[in-house]
Amino acid sequence: MAVPGEAVPSEEAEVKTSHAGTFASLQDAVDFVTQPPAQGSGEAGFSYRADGQVDVVYFL
Repeated sequence: MAVPGEAVPSEEAEVKTSHAGTFASLQDAVDFVTQPPAQGSGEAGFSYRADGQVDVVYFL
């Protein structure tokens, strides 16, 4: 049984880990997740903060 937040390897895919960062603007966040070199396909989520900054959670 997996513990919430625990990475569980599978035979079909490699394990991805989550990372987070805070950026001054949405454009800064987008520039960060799209900068080369590409690490392969991944996922990212963006969220605005009350102070105008942008939080990003991304998986590698």
